[in-house]
Formats: sequence, C-alpha cells, structure tokens
Amino acid sequence: MKKLLSVILSVVMLMCMFIPAFAANSYQDIPIIYVRGQGGSIYDAEGNDIINGVEFDTKAVVKEVLEALAKTYATKNYAYAADCLKSILSQFFPSLGKDGELIADEVPPVSHFKGNKSNYGILDYSFEYDWRLDPIYNSELLSAHIDRVLEHTGAEKVALIGFSEGTCVCGAYLTYHGSDKVDSYTMLAPACNGIDIVGALAAGKCKFSAKTLDKFATYYLEGGDYLNDSNLEALIAAFASILTKVKVLGYGAAFLQDLYNGINENAAFSDVVLGCYPGFWSFVNDDYFDDAIEKNFGGREDEFAPLIEKIKKYHTEIFQTLPETLCELKEGGMKLNVIAKYGSASFPIIEDIDVQSDGVIELHNSSFGATSAKLGKTLKDVDPEDRYISPDKVIDASTCLFRDSTWFIEGSVHNDHNEGMEAINNFMVSLTKSTVQVTIDDYNQFMKFNKSEDSLSDLGFDDDHSSRWSGNILQNLIKFLKGLFAVIRDWLSKA
Repeated sequence: MKKLLSVILSVVMLMCMFIPAFAANSYQDIPIIYVRGQGGSIYDAEGNDIINGVEFDTKAVVKEVLEALAKTYATKNYAYAADCLKSILSQFFPSLGKDGELIADEVPPVSHFKGNKSNYGILDYSFEYDWRLDPIYNSELLSAHIDRVLEHTGAEKVALIGFSEGTCVCGAYLTYHGSDKVDSYTMLAPACNGIDIVGALAAGKCKFSAKTLDKFATYYLEGGDYLNDSNLEALIAAFASILTKVKVLGYGAAFLQDLYNGINENAAFSDVVLGCYPGFWSFVNDDYFDDAIEKNFGGREDEFAPLIEKIKKYHTEIFQTLPETLCELKEGGMKLNVIAKYGSASFPIIEDIDVQSDGVIELHNSSFGATSAKLGKTLKDVDPEDRYISPDKVIDASTCLFRDSTWFIEGSVHNDHNEGMEAINNFMVSLTKSTVQVTIDDYNQFMKFNKSEDSLSDLGFDDDHSSRWSGNILQNLIKFLKGLFAVIRDWLSKA
C-alpha cells in the first residue's frame, strides 16, 4: 500500500510540474481583429481603387522633376520645386479638405467577415478604415465593428492586433471604450508613440548629411527589398559608402539640404496633400508638435480651425495619455504585447539617423522606451548575462514600459509581415490566442527574421553587425565590384 501511495504521489507531483507549462501554452478560440496601418485601398463611387490603382508614369514624373529643378536653379526661385512636389504628391494621394474631412465622392473601406464562426485567422475579421482620417473618428467605426464581430461569433471578447497607424486607432478606442470587450491587445511596430521623421517633416526640421545618406543605403536599401532587386540595392549601398569615404557624398547631401530649405520656405506641410491628413498628424510627437503647429498654421488658425481641433484633441486626449491608459488596462486584466523591429535606418532626413529603426519607426518609439546602441555600434558596460540585454548587445529592454511582454525582431523592415509572410503573423497569433499573459519567459525576447526563409529564430551574437558600416575604402570597392558584376549578370540573363 505504501508503495502504491508513493507511486500515486509521484504521479500527482509530476502532473503539478506540468500544469504551469501547459497553462502558459494553452490557447483559446477567439476572434482576432487586425487593424492595419496606412496605405490601404480607398475607393471612389465607381469602385476604383484611388490609392493603389494609380498608374505611375516614371518618364513623366522624372521629366516634371528635372524641369522644375532646372527652373529652380536658373531663377533661384524655389517655388518651382515646391509646386512640383505638390503636383506629384497630389497624383498619388487623394486630397482631404482643410478641415481634415472628405471632399471627393469616395467610399470608405468596408470590413468584411472572411471566416465563419470557428475560423479565427488573422484576417478573418480585419478592420478596414480610411487611414487619412482622424484616428478618433476611425476608433468609433472600430467600436461598431467589434460589436458586429461579437454578435456574429457569439464570443464575449475579441483579440486586437494593431499594426503601425492601427495602434493609433486602437489606442483611441481603448482610451474611450476601455477593455471590457478586449481580451488581449498586441501591437506590431506601433506608431502610437510617434515617428520622428514625420515630426521633422511637419515641423520643417529635416537635415541631410553624407552620413545619413550612407547609413540609409547600407541599413535600409541593402537587403530591405526597397527596390525589389537585392543586387541593385547592394550596389547602391556600396557606391554610397565609397562616395562617403572619398568625401563626395557630402556634396549630394548639401544639394538636397539646399533644395529642402528652399522648398521649406515656400511650402508648409499643410500646403501639400499629406498635411491635411489627421492620420499623419497622429505620428507627430511632443518633440516636434508645438513647432509643427506653428510652422503650418501660424497666422492661419481660422482657415484650418476644424483640422487643428482634431489634431490637438487626438494629441492631448490620446497620444499623451496612452502609456498610462495601457498600464491601467493591463493591470485590470487585459493581456498586452509589444513587438518592435530593429536593424534598419530611417529615411535620411533627420540628424539622428544612427538610431535603430525598422526603416520607418524608430525603436525607442515602437518599443515604448527601449535603450539601444547606434547603428553599427554595441552598448558599452552592459552585462551580457542580463536577461534584458540582447545577445548582439544592441538592445537594453529593461527601460521598456512593458519590459516583460515586449519582443524585438532584428532584420525585419516595417512591412515584413504582409501577404505571403507567415512567421511574424504566426508569432502574433500565438501571443494573441494565449489564455494567459505571455511573457519573455515563454518566448525568447530577442529574435532574428530570415526573410528568404520566412522564419524567426533566436537571436545570436552577430559578428558582422558592428563592421557592416565600418569597412575601409578597399573593402567597399570590392563589395561594389561584386555588386556591379551581379547586376550585369542579372541584366544579361534577362536580355
């Protein structure tokens, strides 16, 4: 009998050991509402896609730009360049009124239910919205969408996933409606803490330099599929590095800075089509906000009064209070996850181009406060055994607002989760469908994305990471020649 009791006790103890592990990895069927970022389709009354259906006439645009530059520098009148910029942007982005509202016969995107009640995929109940409009307005549409999904599925709550600008919309919803209907909220590359490059554009504070152009070519163009030609991207990156080493790229940067300064004096952000998009203004953070308001609306407050009201309402009621709101909701039981990306440079229009980024949003913004080394550098005086220090010694996650539920993906640019890519989406779903709050004890906090294989793996120490931008001119020349031969070989194979 004692032996039997001993066996039973041992089995019970063994089961108890596995219960926590099972609980941490148990999943629930719950409808996921994916709220995408900006740039999606917007339709006119005839059903034409007025964003993605635009035909790009490369020759016509190049001709227009060259003519404007020739007139600009022949007359020293930068109004020609400013008018050219307005013209090109208006071809690709439908205008809103000066009040930030629709002025054309346009149809808002419609959110359709793609799945049945038991098919809870990431896009089955996705929320479509007009990303140009006020995030607060869109958040009320999201609220109605959530109610429809709950009624359709019979579920008590939904799981929210917000990507980029989608986090601004979700943030407004959670601020005004709370989390009574939200089981978990997962943020991917969130823009709700602002984007420095958008702030610089809005405030008229863009800066160009040889260093920023070189780092952009090396850390964004190369391997970022920006041109959809990896060999050409590598060639441009190597060429930019060579021009920097021989002190030539600085002349190009000086030209761009001169051109920008001239345009900036002749056109405010509000004078181009994007400046009347409340959705874009939701990215302007505190560092730039007051200067941006003055730059764009100083002396014209009456003309833009409704737009200014929308911009300021979002900034004061949502943007500035969102961290506190999310903390309160998390403490109240809502599961919260953050996924930030790094390893790329932002667009080369700000002085602090060295910051880690996903090519669009800076890491310190998307991670709610992570400390990181500059591009091509590592953190000094850190303990590599510290659980919050990344293996490549680039990230210190201890300074994050949600440090135990924030994950970092190296080598993934901003949109590396869209159609045809499953690894990051599958990770988001695993976080979203968990019955308990997932933490970095369950999944490695630091991961690496392999785009060619569409896979995520645990991040290791990258021996090449710190030398990627520090090669001498001979190394860069060899890299350039290899890239040139690769491009020529591709062209010949297609001839």
